[in-house]
Amino acid sequence: MPFLFRTPTLADAQMLLDWRTSPDIAAQMTTQVPYDLEKQKAWLSACNAREDYVHFVIMLKEGKTPVGYLSYNKIDWQKRECEMGYYTVLEKHKRHLGAYIPQFASDYCFHVMKMEKIVSCILPGNKRMIESMRRRNIPMQEQPDGSFYFEQSVDDFLSRTRWFSLEQTLSAFPPGRPDPA
Repeated sequence: MPFLFRTPTLADAQMLLDWRTSPDIAAQMTTQVPYDLEKQKAWLSACNAREDYVHFVIMLKEGKTPVGYLSYNKIDWQKRECEMGYYTVLEKHKRHLGAYIPQFASDYCFHVMKMEKIVSCILPGNKRMIESMRRRNIPMQEQPDGSFYFEQSVDDFLSRTRWFSLEQTLSAFPPGRPDPA
């Protein structure tokens, strides 16, 4: 398994701020982030306290190098659905690894969080992700602004080809179940 996932701490604030304000990542986000470390720390603390938000720093297993961020937000524990998003800052020669993140993220969402549906938005500038979704035949709905929305149900996900076993993907995450119910 190429990745490990860990919950962000305040010690990650500077790294996440640098990532979130870099032009290539900022262009893929639906919010604009001011370059303000204190606001970043407050945001991290607020996210860690929310019941409708679960997030992780994505690390390469080899060397435990941080390479991205994964979040589940607008979690509705009753309806069993949420939004999911991630980004990577992988070096060019390792970017192919980013294609594996959806399996890890979806496994965690469906098997640990017990969600039944994931909703995601891909902004128009994220052409690599849009093409990746098309290659995997994941239906998307184009919006008037050029973004794409897609929904993935647990049944759709379970019918897809796996690169890693469920044990491999789930063991990459910290133990424990985030469901507050």
